[in-house]
Amino acid sequence: MKNIIAICAACGIGILAVSAQPILPKNKIPFGIGPGIRQNIENLYQESAEARAAAIIKLGDMKEKAAVAVPFLVEMLSDSGSLKPYGMVSTKAAEALVKIGAPSVEPLIGVLKNSRERVVRSAAASALGQLHDARAIEPLIESFRGEDSLFRLYVAEALGQIGKPAIGSLSVLLENRNEIMREAATVSLGQIAMFKRDTRAAEYLLISLRDDDVAVRRQAAVALYNISGWYKMPAAIDAAIVALEDADAEVASYCALSLGASGAYQAINPLIKALGRKGNVESAQGFMNFDVYENAVNALTKIGKPAASVLRDALHDRDRYTRQGAATVLGRIKDLYAIEPLIGALGDTEEGVRLASRDALITIGVPATWPIIVAFRSAEGPAQQLIAGILTKITGENLGLDQAKWYDWYQRRNN
Repeated sequence: MKNIIAICAACGIGILAVSAQPILPKNKIPFGIGPGIRQNIENLYQESAEARAAAIIKLGDMKEKAAVAVPFLVEMLSDSGSLKPYGMVSTKAAEALVKIGAPSVEPLIGVLKNSRERVVRSAAASALGQLHDARAIEPLIESFRGEDSLFRLYVAEALGQIGKPAIGSLSVLLENRNEIMREAATVSLGQIAMFKRDTRAAEYLLISLRDDDVAVRRQAAVALYNISGWYKMPAAIDAAIVALEDADAEVASYCALSLGASGAYQAINPLIKALGRKGNVESAQGFMNFDVYENAVNALTKIGKPAASVLRDALHDRDRYTRQGAATVLGRIKDLYAIEPLIGALGDTEEGVRLASRDALITIGVPATWPIIVAFRSAEGPAQQLIAGILTKITGENLGLDQAKWYDWYQRRNN
């Protein structure tokens, strides 16, 4: 049938309806089975995709009673028929096999090993994951070898769904000489750690975070970020602090975000140091930028007030980006003790620091008004312009560079 479709497509012949019947002939349907089961297996040979899907759904609803239908349903994984308003016959077949349960495992393993179609093997892998059967662990791991990255993702997710029984085998793969195998194992361990909240799987991610291969480290960093809301063990925090200095921007960025989620006090100084990596930006997959500076700013903002005193000191750091980032975070967390230091930073030699300090004071808002007016007296040049602009933004008044007018306005407003 597939050859016929290909020939017709090549000749420009339109096909109104395509039958994707099982390869097994009808005479292979066993005798002595219930009439309902037999009728639905026979309906798998219908020309209509909707009719085939309806039969598949009914067989799935029979669960283990329909075990005899498994060989026929397995063949329907290659059915390309589409359904209205959406969906595929093959998807319904995979769902039915999962509902039938344990009798589907060995046939699905056979598909995983022997099918030449990636989409069919992917469907089999996903179904095996949903069945949570330990018999599938080794065949799934073996299928990591020599496959494309998209298929490995299906397999990794399947092993993640199987969960704890797969951890031992996956941990062994972390020592494999093939970096592709180590990367795939790391993805699976990350899935287990995330969906099962398994600390053992999480601990193995710390090994992957030290891997020589950057792709493995990236997967570990992503996985640790995904579990950072609950996995806050000292070893994880220490590992993320070390990896914050990773040369790869993606690894360092995810570690920064993990540390922010942890709220760990010991992460504050390393994150402030990471502010100095502004400009260390890396594009991943062509659509997402990983900026270590921005992610360190976000992480410090997440930690919040406990970082305030160290951030105030960082306004005097030698590195301009460290000063700039510190000003930004102090504004975001609205640290009132930072008002005077931020006003002082309006006179910084670097424009980026001056503008970040301006924005921070505007964010802090009304509490900064009087100290800023007082600072007008000693301000010179660009700092005067910045102060006038800040006051206008905070108050809605536009009194220009005349400090006396601002002073009078404030007195009238507060008397």
